[in-house]
Amino acid sequence: FRTFLSSLGASEVASYLIVHIGPLTLSAPALLLLLVVTGIIYAGGAIGKGFARASSALAVVLIFAMSVAAFVGFEASNFAPFVPAELGAVGVMRGSVTTFFGFLG
Repeated sequence: FRTFLSSLGASEVASYLIVHIGPLTLSAPALLLLLVVTGIIYAGGAIGKGFARASSALAVVLIFAMSVAAFVGFEASNFAPFVPAELGAVGVMRGSVTTFFGFLG
């Protein structure tokens, strides 16, 4: 970075951006870049965690709302012929399998 600034004619500015402490050399631009990248990574984790929590809360709310709607709209008369005569138990099993694999699919 110091070479880049020197090529731009700002060699005095470049000398202020680097600090020598014994055998250790600290670069202000490198430290700034490190802090920025760390902040982005930290914010990304916090944002991802917040999104996961919000989507989980939304899923719970939707499941609860659908359960309430099902209980409100429930009519026992819909179960009058529980197994339709034209389909029989085989038809009920086919419908169950289709629904099960449709849910997984």
